[in-house]
Amino acid sequence: MSKLTITTLTPLHIGSGTDFQGNFEYLYFKEQGVAVVIDQEKTLGVLGEEKITNWITCIEKREDLLALLKTRKANLRPEDIALRRIPVVHKGLSGKNALREQLHDGMGKPILPGSSLKGAIRTAIFAQFIYKNTHLLNNRANLQNRRGKFDDRELIKRCFGKDPNHDILRLLQVGDAFFEGTQCYSSNIVNQSGEKWITGSRTPGKDPMQFLEAIPAGSCNTGYVDFRIDDALFQMAEKKDVFTGDISIVQFHRLFPLLNDHIKDIVEREIKYWEDEGNPEAIGDYMEELGKILEVIEACDEKSCVIRLGWGTGYRTMTGAWDRKLPDDIYYDLVKSLRPKHPEELVYPKTTRMLEGGVPLGFIKLSI
Repeated sequence: MSKLTITTLTPLHIGSGTDFQGNFEYLYFKEQGVAVVIDQEKTLGVLGEEKITNWITCIEKREDLLALLKTRKANLRPEDIALRRIPVVHKGLSGKNALREQLHDGMGKPILPGSSLKGAIRTAIFAQFIYKNTHLLNNRANLQNRRGKFDDRELIKRCFGKDPNHDILRLLQVGDAFFEGTQCYSSNIVNQSGEKWITGSRTPGKDPMQFLEAIPAGSCNTGYVDFRIDDALFQMAEKKDVFTGDISIVQFHRLFPLLNDHIKDIVEREIKYWEDEGNPEAIGDYMEELGKILEVIEACDEKSCVIRLGWGTGYRTMTGAWDRKLPDDIYYDLVKSLRPKHPEELVYPKTTRMLEGGVPLGFIKLSI
């Protein structure tokens, strides 16, 4: 078994699926600079059971819950009502915005599930497979199902195996990673509007800014992460040749350089793209931040690599960006099927999400 260390290079958000509602599920203490996830028992203790109707009325009428609590306890502190305190890094949290929750375990520790990490590894392996077998993309039969809709199942079979029981990634076991704390960040999108790049939406009155709880940059997992190849299954697979995919790809001396090459390619292309766009003011320090990530990638050896995952990391990260290898006619048909109401000449994807100031989300370093 190998012990894996995970270090966050930029904030990492793995969502729980819950959006905390301001003035109801969390409160913002501006002076202390923290958002507080409300502990209902503590809050009731401050209000007193006889005031529970006031609490309900406050929620229904959207009145200021923090003000109500301070009428009962003038020197109210965040810890008096907190299930969890989240330091707020960026300005702008009014206490009325929804706040995307970071996934936690049952003991309240922020968690990066092994399934999320393994999914990102899978995406990178698949993309690199496509890069080396671009001839497969010339045949529409490999890209569509029987109804003529775009479908990558045939390509997946060729890369990983004919079915889940024969999938080469069954050989790789990845455990969960736990971290100590989180912070609250604001994120926005950079959007193309005509010939300009702007921050926010092109639609008047629509605010795409979102607030999220995330594991901060520079965090390291507590304990260790189980990261290993199932040796018995691997030896059986070699002996009986039961896997159609290349099982050697899961061995660390091959896997880590592959993951590093993949993310390097993605980052370099992202930097070049924004260079060609003239490094617009709307992206802030995004290019400088990507440059720092690139330096870390280039310094990795065969026992370390950089990977990107989680919410807000964008279309190219989620897909592996292998679609750029498609023949032009097939590529434009794919884009049209994905967004039928948009003009073909509109850049795809047309938005990039980043944190305030141009900080990208989701870059982590893996070290054996």
